[in-house]
Amino acid sequence: MTDKKTVTYESAKLFVDKERESGVVKETFSDYISRKKILPNNSIHHVTSPGAIRTANHRERLKKWWKSKQWKEYVRVHTTNQTCKECGCASGQVKGDRKPATLTINHLYRELYNTFEDYLKFAADKTEVTCTTCNWMFEKGMNVCPVCKDEKTAKYKHWNQPMCNTCFKKAHPEIQEAIDKKKADAKALKKKLMDDQKARVKEYKLSHKKAVKNNGVLGNGGWT
Repeated sequence: MTDKKTVTYESAKLFVDKERESGVVKETFSDYISRKKILPNNSIHHVTSPGAIRTANHRERLKKWWKSKQWKEYVRVHTTNQTCKECGCASGQVKGDRKPATLTINHLYRELYNTFEDYLKFAADKTEVTCTTCNWMFEKGMNVCPVCKDEKTAKYKHWNQPMCNTCFKKAHPEIQEAIDKKKADAKALKKKLMDDQKARVKEYKLSHKKAVKNNGVLGNGGWT
């Protein structure tokens, strides 16, 4: 192995990738830099938490699975002539300003990530066909709004909310009116404060000119 005192963060990554491709080592890059205590070049103090290491290892494992022929065939078999369960998109369909839909398999339970064999199990109550966008939003705790969902639109809401923000404001116009009024009041207050400040500056300049003409002394001996 390369000496940890002379190796750089970038060269370590190239080294591990090369070794993993040749089958010499099986440890991930995160495990390697953690064991060798290698820091990024732009970092003086760098600590990798166990949770971050697990996340990095999990993502590297998924990338490897997604590149396999078994996964590609698994997706092809289960998504042919199907549509996304969440937004209803077919493969290649476009809704709103999103990219053309690509169908995949969404795993609803974390136990299916334990092994590659579990990952390839298809069950109606544990997996579902979705587009990659809905799959990504599912991981963020969001799903499609049922109120505005149609053939051309698919907006997302938090899973425990009945509708998206746009639909909520349409259903409750008084809330939007209150928001607009608050913004208008804040704008008016800001304008008033700026006008008052300008008036004080103008008054100061006029008083300063008067003081200069009188050599800085008023009739009663005080400064302006």
